[in-house]
Amino acid sequence: MVQLSFYLFAGLLASLNALLPVSALPTSDPHPRSSPDPATHRSQPRILILGAGVSGIIAARTLHSHGHSNFLLVEAQGEIGGRLKSGTIGGHTIEYGANWIQGTVNPILCLALKHGQKTVNNGLYGSITTYSDTDGPVNYSATIAAADAAFEAVVTEAGAQITHYGPDLSVRVSSISQLPSSDTSLPSFRPQLQWPAGDRWDFEYAQTPSQTSWMASSWAHNFTFNLYGDDNFLNIDQRGYKHFIQAEAATFLRPQQIVYNATVKSVDWSRAHATATHSGQNLVAVTLANGTTLAADYVICTFSLGVLQNDEVEWVPRLPDWKREAIAAFTMATYTKVFVHFAGEDRFWFDTEMALYASSRRGHYPLWQSLDVPADHKPQFLPGSRILFGTVTGDDALEISALSGATEGDVRANVEEVLRNMFPNTTLPAFNITYHDWAADPLFHGSYSNFPPSWDPDLHQNLRSSVGHGRLRWAGEAGSATWFGFLHGAYADGKATALELIECIRLGEKCRDDFVPRPRGPRGAPVWSERG
Repeated sequence: MVQLSFYLFAGLLASLNALLPVSALPTSDPHPRSSPDPATHRSQPRILILGAGVSGIIAARTLHSHGHSNFLLVEAQGEIGGRLKSGTIGGHTIEYGANWIQGTVNPILCLALKHGQKTVNNGLYGSITTYSDTDGPVNYSATIAAADAAFEAVVTEAGAQITHYGPDLSVRVSSISQLPSSDTSLPSFRPQLQWPAGDRWDFEYAQTPSQTSWMASSWAHNFTFNLYGDDNFLNIDQRGYKHFIQAEAATFLRPQQIVYNATVKSVDWSRAHATATHSGQNLVAVTLANGTTLAADYVICTFSLGVLQNDEVEWVPRLPDWKREAIAAFTMATYTKVFVHFAGEDRFWFDTEMALYASSRRGHYPLWQSLDVPADHKPQFLPGSRILFGTVTGDDALEISALSGATEGDVRANVEEVLRNMFPNTTLPAFNITYHDWAADPLFHGSYSNFPPSWDPDLHQNLRSSVGHGRLRWAGEAGSATWFGFLHGAYADGKATALELIECIRLGEKCRDDFVPRPRGPRGAPVWSERG
């Protein structure tokens, strides 16, 4: 566990650039969008960045700011944004994917402020109404307080566990082991009282406490809310949450540096080796679904963990076993928001920002949010929109996915049942729904990564490590040891990966893949004993 502690803080130091306050960040691009010197451009190695989400755009910006202009972004969708995906309902723009910005010194907030993104501070648990599936409105404030206390206790104890080099456990095991059997003051993780845990852990990590690493989830929480601040800013910008990263890309990206609607079919890195040069050699070949082949000296892949796990891209040759093992070792979780728009004019729902629904079935639409709060409520979100949305995570999110055979009609029936239980004395007005099926989307296969119990930091190093002597690299939120699952994790890892690539280019044939050799078999005989 000494290695775990070291790795944790090494990851933090590698990402300290993301901790700068707004005043410390440049307010304008140090390299204007003028065309680079043609001779300099031709002499630079060719770089492909696969994916134009936050990680890909920040990687491109980092290359640009260090004088590397010979790059091309390859984006499967028709716009920049990745998992920043917007939709519309009732004439309003809503967010299927990422929705919040955490804290006041978050680099995402810095960019949002820079580009005039409209957000409001969302109180989340500070403005909440609670319901049961049998009795409608029920006061569960004491239970919520106990769940919050349990959450904070688990996070605090994780720090002591790291300090004393104790083992990682699941969140559920760690929480139960801390309580004497007669103690009922922190009931939220006991199997028979599961729903309050769905408020905290499932809502944050999109998986249950049994499926989540105690230490990793705790430091992701600490490094976000204790370093950035405990504010949660909800995007209500009708240009979409993706506006800030699209506007940032416009400060440096030229039209010829990005191609849209280009799905990657295969990546051939068979010629990627240390002694190759970039003088016109086809070192890495990326083939698109339309048959086009793009040649490059270096490639940064920002595919989601879900895409990597589902073999959506063919790797030629097959990725090394140590890389495939690392990809399989982490989890792609699913977090689905179901938006509901009501007809009519009468308000019948809760006056708070949030609502908890206590179902006898854990995870069954437990958390709801109103985007149309009373006129005297501060802040306002989307006044007059008549929009609520329910959040479903983990296995329940998979159940509303097309992967399980569910249809939109099935989802609508579930929503109607829940709403009738929450408001038993109300005749529900007509309503329509919208959601994005993240699990079934072949461009993502889920929403964001989660770290499983007893995870191995060496495996995470191998998840990030390059192959082909530094020529094929990966970046994204799953690559951030400190901020996995968060948008600022994608930002930090995109920047870190680009800086590592810049250093690799400087080193030339001395650049090596920094993977960790892994044992095999009962005697632990090393399979991959050499690096480079």
